[in-house]
Amino acid sequence: MRDLSLIAVDAFNEHADSFEAKFMEFSNYDSAIESFCAQIPGSTPRLLEIGCGPGNVTKRIKNHIPGASITGLDLADTMLSLAKNNVPDVTFIKMDARDINSLTNTFDAIVASFVTPFFSYDECSTFFQHCSDRLETEGFLYVSTMEGTMKERGFETTSFSGTTEIPFTYYTLPFLVTELERSGLSVIYSKKQPYIQNGKYILTDIILFCQKRTDLK
Repeated sequence: MRDLSLIAVDAFNEHADSFEAKFMEFSNYDSAIESFCAQIPGSTPRLLEIGCGPGNVTKRIKNHIPGASITGLDLADTMLSLAKNNVPDVTFIKMDARDINSLTNTFDAIVASFVTPFFSYDECSTFFQHCSDRLETEGFLYVSTMEGTMKERGFETTSFSGTTEIPFTYYTLPFLVTELERSGLSVIYSKKQPYIQNGKYILTDIILFCQKRTDLK
């Protein structure tokens, strides 16, 4: 069976321009990003953004914390090219989100905006542990994903991918909280908000702020 995450990467490479056109100025998550950035102490924090896409979230982080040193990761070459053009003062690296534990440095904050929908449940649990490993003690993690049950997992078309279907995994809030806490990350903020498209409710997003516990190194 082919790796579902790699199927998603192919789709994002093919439709990167459409994704950029839809989400570079998409404001639904601006307040959450701003609030998360306000949690991070200091004017020059080290941030890791996983699944940076065309740099839509990266650019917002830079606007809120101009002195931040940001490393952005993505596995789609076309997305990385767009990101480098949209946010030229950020370091962008091609890397699978599931391989972040190969990094040797740690960060004051990690942002994973809609990364977990392209994981299996086991991969999501491992990913949270890897995020915890890559955070400084008391470092912060931002997670956004889509609410739903295991039965809703499958291939879907999207507003930016035309007829191309992309595999999506949905999560319940209890599952996310349990797996984050198991990884040594305390959930300090959670929010559910509707995703509205063309005036129509599509689904519910989950947004979480987490902090690495002080008893972990």
